[in-house]
Amino acid sequence: FMKFSHDFIHQTFVFIMVPDHQLLRTTVWNFIGFFFGSNFSVLVTLISLLFFPALFLYHSLLSPLPELPADTGAQRRKFRSILLSDRRRKAIPVLIFIVLIIGAWFLGSGESVSRLYNPKPKPVVEDKGIVMIPVNDPTMNLMDGSLHKFSLAHQGKEIRIIIIKRDNNALSVCLDACEICPPDGYGQRDDLVVCVFCNTPIPINTLGKAGGCNPIPLVSAIDERFVRIDLGEILKKWEYVNSGKGREAVR
Repeated sequence: FMKFSHDFIHQTFVFIMVPDHQLLRTTVWNFIGFFFGSNFSVLVTLISLLFFPALFLYHSLLSPLPELPADTGAQRRKFRSILLSDRRRKAIPVLIFIVLIIGAWFLGSGESVSRLYNPKPKPVVEDKGIVMIPVNDPTMNLMDGSLHKFSLAHQGKEIRIIIIKRDNNALSVCLDACEICPPDGYGQRDDLVVCVFCNTPIPINTLGKAGGCNPIPLVSAIDERFVRIDLGEILKKWEYVNSGKGREAVR
């Protein structure tokens, strides 16, 4: 639900062609991002899981006992003891469930939120209007499934490119930026790339498709030795990132 709400808001901005990162200040988006972040959603999930078990425990252990029909005080004490024992017996598995849920949450939180892999961009240059990136050399292998970043210096500006292999062994070549967020770039976590600005997780197999928080795809020619990208293609789409022009600029 949190992911759906986040994407719905972003796609609404895209549909009406409003550059949200220029409409709202970064502090506002950081505030919004807190409520759409993984930590907040996991906490809401934990509270939802534990609400009814905690309510049951409260009723079993803390709520007052009903009036017990008995002729003598000894009978009332006996009935009271039986009722309390029955409540505690029923509360034990619920208490174990709560302890297991909380323990699994705290133990798994460090593993589920694995460190974001955000490699330092390697510099590339253009030659006769073409940027050529080797598929495999002694320092890297674009087919290894890891996120690779490259930086192109042009007129005093740094333009970043990302390349990563999808499950079908095809390479996705994109800008290190999307149509929506400020160009803070992407990192990799497991089989996802994650927007550094808004923390949106994006399946690697969807890279190459424009829209939303997906990296802006670049048209490229790929063979066994090189990835070739036309400089004009890079400049046109990077200019869009910094200008807030219409979506047709990235098509």
